[in-house]
Amino acid sequence: MRYSDIIIILYVLSNPILNGSLRLFVLKVLRLRVQDIDFTNGYLIVRDGKGGKDRTTLLGKSIVAELQAHLLETKVLFEQDRVANIAGVYLPNNLDKKYPNAGVTWGWQYVFPSKTLSKDPRTGIIRRHHLDDSGLRKAISAAKAKVGIDKRVTSHTFRHSFATHLLEVFVWCKSCWDMRM
Repeated sequence: MRYSDIIIILYVLSNPILNGSLRLFVLKVLRLRVQDIDFTNGYLIVRDGKGGKDRTTLLGKSIVAELQAHLLETKVLFEQDRVANIAGVYLPNNLDKKYPNAGVTWGWQYVFPSKTLSKDPRTGIIRRHHLDDSGLRKAISAAKAKVGIDKRVTSHTFRHSFATHLLEVFVWCKSCWDMRM
């Protein structure tokens, strides 16, 4: 995808948090937990990536304020769930057995929680999950249609375009850490 196409679509989407996270896979973004964001050092931890490994990626300076404001709104929802005694979030790898109260702590909450509660298909427990990925996919499709781009555009396209455009301007991937968007 051309750089100009990327800029136009991101402008139409006009959500700094969304725009900054499109270099990740959609589900990886939606599954981010509060504790996976390191504002001090400017990075995100992406859990269970390729090969089952955790990886770090850049947290662009341009989205920090918006993301912090979003987390304040999310914390209100979290606190309402605590008052209503809603079950905690799902914990991977049987961590709920090792740390029984972790699902009701702030650090384990999803950065992008669903607005509604749903039944966990694994346990049958009613709890808050992360946003469904169809919303992000629909937003990208709508933005693409609005600006008249006929090419196939997905969040995965953005992820690869990010790396490609860095290479086009002769920025080595290992030195990306020094670059803040």
